[in-house]
Amino acid sequence: MIDRLKRVCLKEIDIDYNGLFRHLEDLRKVLLVTTGRTGSDFFQSLLDGHSEILQFTGMWKHHWWWKQAKCKENLPDLINEFIWYTCSFTFCNHIAKFKSCYNKQERWGQLGANKNESFEVDMDTFKNHMLNILTDKESNSKNFFLAVNLAYGLTTGVDIKKTKIIFYHIHHFERLKDFKEDFPDFDIICTVREPRNTLVSGIEHWKKYDINTYNSRFFYQLLKRIFEESEPILQDTGNIKTLKLEDLHLFSKETLSEFCQMYNLELENCMFESSYHGKKWWGDVLSGKYLDGFNKDINERKWRDKLFFYDNLLIEFILEDRLRHYGYFIENKISRIYLILIWFLVFLPMKYELKILAYNFRSNRTANAKLLVLCKGWGFYILRILLYFKFILKKVTKKIFLADFFIQEKYR
Repeated sequence: MIDRLKRVCLKEIDIDYNGLFRHLEDLRKVLLVTTGRTGSDFFQSLLDGHSEILQFTGMWKHHWWWKQAKCKENLPDLINEFIWYTCSFTFCNHIAKFKSCYNKQERWGQLGANKNESFEVDMDTFKNHMLNILTDKESNSKNFFLAVNLAYGLTTGVDIKKTKIIFYHIHHFERLKDFKEDFPDFDIICTVREPRNTLVSGIEHWKKYDINTYNSRFFYQLLKRIFEESEPILQDTGNIKTLKLEDLHLFSKETLSEFCQMYNLELENCMFESSYHGKKWWGDVLSGKYLDGFNKDINERKWRDKLFFYDNLLIEFILEDRLRHYGYFIENKISRIYLILIWFLVFLPMKYELKILAYNFRSNRTANAKLLVLCKGWGFYILRILLYFKFILKKVTKKIFLADFFIQEKYR
């Protein structure tokens, strides 16, 4: 069956699959990681259609899928399993890469100038390319990853020989370990944003989208992610460069030019239009409104009425080095007296901790449920205090990791 399909495909188009596969093996792998609501999807949308960048559209988690795949012994079934894979837990939705109307969260069914378009990628053509690429190759995660990128590029008309990087939106740093086992050498682009705006945006937008995320666990995990930023990536690679969302919006040409220079890419006009498969993208559903490309008001301090005075004071004190490193606004004059005051302020509950606890306590009717809310709230409050102490120690010992970032010279 596989041989017959292969012969049919080769009659239609004469493609040197092995040669193209070797080309992909040699390409630099550039992975995109995010630290919250920091514009990773927006950045990827600016790379859409670039003639020298090969990518499987949108965020996906290849090795997560591979570990669960059931059909590894049957290539045609494995390809079908990949295409139709959906996992709400990881927000993976492969079918939406082929029929974008199925990606509701990213609003890929509302593309185009009138917000009424979607894109489709021919699944039969993709399957045939996958069969031709993998028929004589070992069934493993590395080969399948390369094959997906190659087959998707061929199906969408990419001139593979012109490509210079494979761009992979892996999203979370926790997935890097698995990727490293297949591809030891890779680069990381980590999107970052002003920490207080990241916190408020993450809480408020997810709350509107899914009220079940408005809980102590989610708040703590988001805060931890913001504080750690790109530092956990060092476990897997030192090839890290952060990309400030603010710079991407306000200094788009300079930022994108430096990205292109890193990988010897042309600065193409398509990089200044937010799109997917050439169709204008208006932002995801979590944004709450339609976003029209670059935002000149990205520096607006939306956190002011969402944080207590001491919440902001603590964040500014603990993350002072990082805020100054990135050129972010510091409202309070940091002095040594805070080294004494801070040990008391850390124990005061944050505004969000109180609001989340109150909401969940009111929302649950039974005594057992209310008790569980209090226990969880107390537990994550303790974890938050420990997180703060950890980073206070890093500040005092000058061990907070400060990554190089795009157009860094602009802030010196």
